[in-house]
Order: sequence, then structure tokens, then C-alpha cells
Amino acid sequence: MNTLLFNLKDATQESGCPVCSLQQKFENQYLETLFYEYVNDREIRDKLRNGGCFCPQHIRMIFEKRSSVLGISILFADLLNHYFTSKSDRQKNRCPVCEGWKEKEAFIRQGLHKHWRKMKSSWGERAFLCEKHLRNIPQDETIRQEMEEISEKSLKNISQDLSSLIRKFDYQAPKKSISKEEGTSWQEVLEFFAGSRLRKKSKSYP
Repeated sequence: MNTLLFNLKDATQESGCPVCSLQQKFENQYLETLFYEYVNDREIRDKLRNGGCFCPQHIRMIFEKRSSVLGISILFADLLNHYFTSKSDRQKNRCPVCEGWKEKEAFIRQGLHKHWRKMKSSWGERAFLCEKHLRNIPQDETIRQEMEEISEKSLKNISQDLSSLIRKFDYQAPKKSISKEEGTSWQEVLEFFAGSRLRKKSKSYP
């Protein structure tokens, strides 16, 4: 079993969108590797200077993750110095994390299409393709329909837990403990519409 197929099968057994999950793992590993190992790499620095730094989303991720404060300080001191001295267009922005993920995402979409039969057989009860990635799935009509159907089935499971969670907040209802599935249902719904993995994952991307 190749690495891509293994990662896809693993992600489709988690709750939420497997593509969003793989994106989160990719971004976490990219930033961790960058700030621990490549802050003094001349090619990386040139790429960041010429590209106009990171996008706002990934700067927020850098701030929240704080892989290495020293690495962040070194790299952004260089970027700030370049800002002071450069006369180039400061509006340009080619975020290296976004560009790296764009290539990876195309590879994942191809793999999802190629290995769909295996993916379908291992699909988890709470796994779904988010609204964004449903729009970007392969144009094979049969596979598209099956992906939509299996995602809708998972979303209906989540919807039931969400309704149950709402009922348990009713002060007149009998007091019952909230299950793990009910407790995460509101987060899963947000992820579906956001097209992004919002829950934090500590597992690294292989």
C-alpha cells in the first residue's frame, strides 16, 4: 500500500473532511520543519522575500503554533529588514505554505479518484467531504454522486447528534450526560461549511 493511499484511508476513518484533515497535517509539518530546520536556508529566505512573506491565515497559524520562537524571530527579522530596504511591490503575496498545499491537494484529489473503491469501503460514519472539496472532486459523474451520497449519510449522523445536543441544553429536559459524538457535532458542522479543519490535531503528517 503506497503512502498516499494509507494516508487517505486513515483520514477517511476520522470524523470530518479527510482532505481538510490532510491539509492541517501538511501545514503543521511544513511550519514545524521550516522554523526548526530551514530558517537560515538562503533559498527559503529568497523565496519568502520575493513572494512577499506568508498569507494572513498562515501567519495566524505561526502565531498560534509557535513551533520555535527563535526560528520565527530569525526569519521574520530578515523579512522585516527586507521590508525596510526593498522598493519592490509590497502587495504581492505568494505564501509558500499555500503554494505547497496547492500541489499536494491536486495529488490527493487524483489519489482519491484513483483509489475511490478502496476509500469507499473504509469510509467512517462521521467522515464527509466538506462543501469546498465536494465542489473540487473529480468530474467522473458516478464517483461524484457516490461521494456526495456517502458524505450526506455521515452528515445526517452528525445532524442527529447536533439535534440531541440542542435538546440536552433545554433546562426543562431531564439532565443527561453529553456524549463525545454530541459534543463534537457542532464543530464538525462548522468544518463542513468552513472548508477547513478547525479542531486541533497533534498527529504529524507522514
